Amino acid sequence: MSWLVNPNRLFDVALTTYNFDLVTLVATQTQKDPKEYVPYLKELKSFPSADYMKFKVHFDLKNYSKALKKLTKSNDDTHFEEAVQLIKKQRLFKVALEYYKD
Repeated sequence: MSWLVNPNRLFDVALTTYNFDLVTLVATQTQKDPKEYVPYLKELKSFPSADYMKFKVHFDLKNYSKALKKLTKSNDDTHFEEAVQLIKKQRLFKVALEYYKD
Protein backbone atom coordinates (compact mmCIF):
# COMPACT_ATOMS: atom_id res chain seq x y z
CA MET A 1 0.00 0.00 0.00
CA SER A 2 2.82 2.40 0.83
CA TRP A 3 4.07 2.14 -2.77
CA LEU A 4 0.70 3.16 -4.19
CA VAL A 5 -0.07 6.07 -1.89
CA ASN A 6 1.96 9.03 -0.72
CA PRO A 7 3.50 7.88 2.60
CA ASN A 8 2.71 11.16 4.35
CA ARG A 9 -0.93 10.95 3.30
CA LEU A 10 -1.10 7.34 4.49
CA PHE A 11 0.33 8.41 7.84
CA ASP A 12 -2.23 11.22 8.11
CA VAL A 13 -5.10 8.84 7.41
CA ALA A 14 -3.77 6.41 9.99
CA LEU A 15 -3.69 9.28 12.51
CA THR A 16 -7.40 9.91 12.00
CA THR A 17 -8.15 6.37 13.20
CA TYR A 18 -6.68 7.34 16.61
CA ASN A 19 -5.14 3.86 16.77
CA PHE A 20 -1.53 4.52 17.74
CA ASP A 21 -0.45 0.95 17.04
CA LEU A 22 -1.65 1.37 13.46
CA VAL A 23 0.01 4.78 13.19
CA THR A 24 3.30 3.33 14.39
CA LEU A 25 3.02 0.41 11.97
CA VAL A 26 2.35 2.76 9.05
CA ALA A 27 5.23 5.01 10.09
CA THR A 28 7.70 2.13 10.23
CA GLN A 29 6.49 0.60 6.97
CA THR A 30 6.79 3.92 5.16
CA GLN A 31 10.23 4.42 6.70
CA LYS A 32 9.38 7.67 8.47
CA ASP A 33 12.06 8.95 10.79
CA PRO A 34 11.14 8.05 14.40
CA LYS A 35 12.46 11.45 15.50
CA GLU A 36 9.53 12.98 13.61
CA TYR A 37 6.58 10.93 14.78
CA VAL A 38 7.48 9.44 18.20
CA PRO A 39 7.48 12.78 20.09
CA TYR A 40 4.23 13.75 18.37
CA LEU A 41 2.54 10.49 19.37
CA LYS A 42 3.78 10.91 22.94
CA GLU A 43 2.30 14.40 23.01
CA LEU A 44 -1.05 13.09 21.75
CA LYS A 45 -1.09 10.33 24.37
CA SER A 46 -0.39 12.84 27.13
CA PHE A 47 -3.65 14.76 26.69
CA PRO A 48 -6.10 13.98 29.51
CA SER A 49 -9.15 14.03 27.25
CA ALA A 50 -9.59 11.75 24.24
CA ASP A 51 -11.73 14.40 22.56
CA TYR A 52 -8.98 17.00 22.97
CA MET A 53 -6.47 14.55 21.52
CA LYS A 54 -8.77 14.05 18.52
CA PHE A 55 -9.10 17.83 18.20
CA LYS A 56 -5.31 18.16 18.12
CA VAL A 57 -5.01 15.51 15.38
CA HIS A 58 -7.54 17.24 13.13
CA PHE A 59 -6.15 20.68 13.91
CA ASP A 60 -2.63 19.59 12.95
CA LEU A 61 -3.98 18.04 9.75
CA LYS A 62 -5.67 21.39 8.99
CA ASN A 63 -9.15 19.88 9.03
CA TYR A 64 -10.52 22.73 11.09
CA SER A 65 -14.25 21.97 10.97
CA LYS A 66 -13.66 18.44 12.34
CA ALA A 67 -11.24 19.88 14.88
CA LEU A 68 -13.93 22.26 16.09
CA LYS A 69 -16.44 19.41 16.32
CA LYS A 70 -14.07 17.38 18.50
CA LEU A 71 -13.32 20.40 20.67
CA THR A 72 -17.01 21.04 21.28
CA LYS A 73 -17.51 17.41 22.28
CA SER A 74 -14.94 17.72 25.03
CA ASN A 75 -17.59 19.49 27.15
CA ASP A 76 -14.85 21.32 28.93
CA ASP A 77 -15.22 25.06 29.45
CA THR A 78 -11.45 25.42 29.65
CA HIS A 79 -11.24 24.96 25.87
CA PHE A 80 -14.06 27.36 24.99
CA GLU A 81 -11.70 30.30 24.44
CA GLU A 82 -9.57 28.10 22.19
CA ALA A 83 -12.70 27.21 20.22
CA VAL A 84 -13.61 30.89 19.84
CA GLN A 85 -10.11 31.66 18.54
CA LEU A 86 -10.34 28.79 16.05
CA ILE A 87 -13.76 29.96 14.87
CA LYS A 88 -12.52 33.51 14.33
CA LYS A 89 -9.22 32.61 12.70
CA GLN A 90 -10.62 29.98 10.32
CA ARG A 91 -13.97 31.76 9.79
CA LEU A 92 -16.02 28.77 10.93
CA PHE A 93 -19.05 30.80 11.97
CA LYS A 94 -21.66 28.67 10.21
CA VAL A 95 -20.16 25.44 11.54
CA ALA A 96 -19.89 26.94 15.03
CA LEU A 97 -23.58 27.82 15.05
CA GLU A 98 -24.35 24.19 14.30
CA TYR A 99 -22.17 22.87 17.12
CA TYR A 100 -23.10 25.55 19.67
CA LYS A 101 -26.88 25.53 19.26
CA ASP A 102 -27.43 25.68 22.99
